[in-house]
Amino acid sequence: MISILPDFSLEIPVGALPQPVFIPVTPRSSTPFPADVGEVVPGTAFDVGPAGVLLAVPARIFMRVPRSLLDVGAGEDLRLVLALERIDGSVSTHPGSYDTTNGLLSAELGELGPVAAVVVEPVP
Repeated sequence: MISILPDFSLEIPVGALPQPVFIPVTPRSSTPFPADVGEVVPGTAFDVGPAGVLLAVPARIFMRVPRSLLDVGAGEDLRLVLALERIDGSVSTHPGSYDTTNGLLSAELGELGPVAAVVVEPVP
């Protein structure tokens, strides 16, 4: 478990990495995610490195997203966005679950890189 208390933790299961890897996690002061991804929730962007490392078993991120920061309608969904460190600048979204009682968003990801909680439009 890697944590930046109280806002962020990353659980990497045994066997996810083929060898020991130093995984730095740092809060981002800017959120350079493409606008078409959705609206980044303030204070939820983190660099999780080394970017581009693939995991054999998905890790789980837990991120505190205070309800007061969300301007989300009843039908909208909160998803965790993983910005992949690719030459083409692509971004993948990973559906998460948001617990309104404790304000935690959790989602799985199979690759390390910059992440942020993003409010996206509901899928029709």
